[in-house]
Amino acid sequence: IPWIDDTADGSKGSGLMHHKFMVIDSKLVIISSANFTPSDTFGDVNNLHSLGNANNLVKIESPELANLFTQEFNIMWGDGPGGKLDSKFGLQKPQRPWQKITAGNTQITVKFSPLSRTQIIHSILQAQSTIDVAVQELRLPKIAQALIEKQRAGVQIRLILENQYSLPWQDINFRVVENLPLRQKNKLQTLRSLIDINKDGEITSEEIKQRDAIAMIQNSQIPWIDDTADGSKGSGLMHHKFMVIDSKLVIISSANFTPSDT
Repeated sequence: IPWIDDTADGSKGSGLMHHKFMVIDSKLVIISSANFTPSDTFGDVNNLHSLGNANNLVKIESPELANLFTQEFNIMWGDGPGGKLDSKFGLQKPQRPWQKITAGNTQITVKFSPLSRTQIIHSILQAQSTIDVAVQELRLPKIAQALIEKQRAGVQIRLILENQYSLPWQDINFRVVENLPLRQKNKLQTLRSLIDINKDGEITSEEIKQRDAIAMIQNSQIPWIDDTADGSKGSGLMHHKFMVIDSKLVIISSANFTPSDT
């Protein structure tokens, strides 16, 4: 079976191939927040009682939608394995405009990274009554600020996070950080850079108020839980990335609400 990974762009690996989709027969599209792993789909191999991470999967039959996702696939595929290093991942991917299609009576708007955060913020600001958010990781202050503005305007908001990412900056135990995998350390370094507005290497309380999305959420008293709410120490299984607005608009993504994902 021919295959490539994200070194096919000539890099050492962008670390940015975060898609989870499949196109079948140019008409059926499967989109999910789940990776194709035991823990994300049916349960942990070493835990017979596990039912798998909290994820979603959407199957849509639409040749138009299949065409859009095939275009995205082809940008990454290039000329395939063993050919030119013309695959594109991460920041090398071209900007593609928002595209709208209709499937039955439903309008579907599709955007591929980069810069998908703008539609998320726009949709939040259009909310009239309710916003439910389930996302593994929320680090973007502009999304947090949009949620805060709508809460102040009387919109009912509920938020579910994954426990590893539900701590504000001041509550992170940096002695524990030293033992984290490199990927987790890099995430925290990205968070630090995001919060450090004046780039002086110091994080002030005012910067935290303005740029730490989790601190902003907690200070605004938006109701939220993480996956310790089941009475465990944290299942580590809250892998969703979706939002429901006014009980009629659904945003589904493979991306977390972070700088690198959106």
